[in-house]
Amino acid sequence: KERRQAERTLHGASLVIAVPATGNVAQLALDLIISSYYLNRASVLVTNYVYPLVGTNALDERTYSFGIETFDDEKHKICFVQQRSTWTEGCANAYAKELTEWIRDRGFSSVTIATGFDSTLRHDTQLQCPNQSVFLYGRCKEQGKISRLAASDIVVQKGRKSDFGFILHDLLERQGVATTVVGQFCADGDNSSDSVSFATEICTFLGCEECQSPSCR
Repeated sequence: KERRQAERTLHGASLVIAVPATGNVAQLALDLIISSYYLNRASVLVTNYVYPLVGTNALDERTYSFGIETFDDEKHKICFVQQRSTWTEGCANAYAKELTEWIRDRGFSSVTIATGFDSTLRHDTQLQCPNQSVFLYGRCKEQGKISRLAASDIVVQKGRKSDFGFILHDLLERQGVATTVVGQFCADGDNSSDSVSFATEICTFLGCEECQSPSCR
C-alpha cells in the first residue's frame, strides 16, 4: 500500500538514473545524494538484460544492495535509480528500450542521466577549461559552471559503456520525454573526490540546494 501511494505521489516527477560507465563516478555520486537525503530503498528492478547482483549495502551493512534499486524523494518529487550492475553483452540497446518503456509507463516528466565519460576523449577546447569537468547534453539550459556540449563535441566510440547514456537519451526524446545527460569526465580508478563534486553539480542542476550540505561538498 505504501509503495502504491508513493507511485501516485511521484507520477509526473523527475527521474535521475545513474548508468554504469567510466569510473562508476555516477554510482558514487548517487550514493552520496541518497545518503544525504536519508532515502530508503523503494523497490528493486529486475530485468533479463542486466547481470543479477547482490552485495552488502555500503551505507548500512545490516542490509543488502541489488543490481538496480529505486529511491523515492517525495519532498522534491524525484525518483533516483541506482544501477550498480551493467547490462549483459550485446543487450545494451534492448535494455535501453525496456528502460524507456518503464519510464514512459511511470509517467515521469523529465529524466536526468548521470554518467561517467572518459576524460581522454575531450577535445582541445574542453582541455583548456580544466575546471569544467562536468557537462550537460540534451534538452537543458546552462546552469552555473556546468558547460553544455553540442552533439558534435561528443566523442562516441562503439563499444564504450559511456555510449549507453546517449542511446537512452535518444530513445526517450523520441518518446517526447525531456532528457538530459549529466556527465563527469573522469578515469578508471579512485573517483571519490570527483563523485563529491559531481553530486553537488547534479543537485545544483536539479535545483535541490538542500543537497549541498557539508557532507556533500
